[in-house]
Amino acid sequence: MLIRTDWKKEPVLQFGFMTMQAMISEIDKETGGKMEPTYSESVFFDYDADPQLYWPYALKWYKRAALQKEPLAVEILRQIECFKSTEQKATEGDAEAQYLLSVYYHDSYGTYQDFEKCTEWLKKAAINGNEDAVRSIAEWNRLTGCKQKLSDPDFSAEPDFYPDEDNIFLGGRHGWVDEENRELAHVDIIWEKFYNLDFDDTLRAAEAGDAEKQYQLAWLYDWGKGTEQDTKKAIEWFVRSAYNGYAPAQTEVGILYHAGIMVTKSKLEVFSGKG
Repeated sequence: MLIRTDWKKEPVLQFGFMTMQAMISEIDKETGGKMEPTYSESVFFDYDADPQLYWPYALKWYKRAALQKEPLAVEILRQIECFKSTEQKATEGDAEAQYLLSVYYHDSYGTYQDFEKCTEWLKKAAINGNEDAVRSIAEWNRLTGCKQKLSDPDFSAEPDFYPDEDNIFLGGRHGWVDEENRELAHVDIIWEKFYNLDFDDTLRAAEAGDAEKQYQLAWLYDWGKGTEQDTKKAIEWFVRSAYNGYAPAQTEVGILYHAGIMVTKSKLEVFSGKG
């Protein structure tokens, strides 16, 4: 079997990591439960760059996966078409579409995340009388203690009311996703299918070039199942599988470019006294 090496040039492999938040959960005094230190780390993008910078890479991988009728890629491409249709209506002055466009930019629904455009379209929707936009701004002002006006040059707010179809949390698919959020992140079936796989057997098959096993191995590294949790290795195996033509991996690489990655990890050494 030919094992490709050109995957090493994929830009996502060069993304850095940073700790976004850290915490120690409290010990349950009644049960004497063990304290579980956790933290999150995220693939971070160059936020000084154009927010559209990596969007073409996401589209490329989604389209490749969709050609094989991979369900999640097909759904994301549908969302992209929905975004385009909404954008057209918004530019024509439709206040409801303007509000939806604000939501879509906020949640990366069918597009890249862009908070500036989110605020811009929220403001336009409110000016044009959209009730959800007006209520969102009022709620934002209440929560932040601001008394800003739409005419303020530094006006900033986020949408607070979301349509039913905005229901895929692409950025929350990785690491220790709790049971409640697995369905929202569309990893519930993946978890059920792969969680009990043998790590060593999967590793051997992946190293031999089996694209499906490479994808499975990526998730085992992602979860730390049978091995040390290693997000960088997880991304590497997603990329290798994608280059070998496995559609679910191609979708996952698209998601990395589209939504980044927020990973909940356990046993933070600095908190356990070992680091």
